[in-house]
Amino acid sequence: MALPAMHPRQLHVLVHDSGKVFTSLTSSSLPATIPDQSLPDEEGDMKMLTTQWAYETRPWYPLVPSQPVFDGPIFSCLNHSFYLLDTELLSNNRYRIHPEIGLAWEKLEKQLIWCQKCLGHGIDVPWAKMARSPCEFRYSRSQVDAKMAKKVALRSRDAFLGIAAVC
Repeated sequence: MALPAMHPRQLHVLVHDSGKVFTSLTSSSLPATIPDQSLPDEEGDMKMLTTQWAYETRPWYPLVPSQPVFDGPIFSCLNHSFYLLDTELLSNNRYRIHPEIGLAWEKLEKQLIWCQKCLGHGIDVPWAKMARSPCEFRYSRSQVDAKMAKKVALRSRDAFLGIAAVC
């Protein structure tokens, strides 16, 4: 089986007059206004697939693919789209993702976090505060309807990219 052609992206490292270092996959110069450098939050973590900038509060951004493919023996459990993601109706009329999916995601999340800790053990890495873990987006909790359960699950699925990027 042939692998898909990869389009190389060049990472540009830019230093501001203030001494702060920025990286970009799409720009070869700094903009007139420096991008927001707030601490990671849910909104910022959701922008990781479309952002043009990575900086000290989110240095893993350049490592996240802009068009992720959830394939292979490790990440195939994440290969779900909005329309194909199975949910189940609970006795309290709330919805959650199918338990088999949730268990597979929980197992993968634990393994990636373990890998991340082992790789970074004893190393002073600039990303002490990593991307939010998938469970923080509450994929394992029930939601008021199936649509919301799917949205929450897909946000959680995308959060795996931040952890996997540094493993």
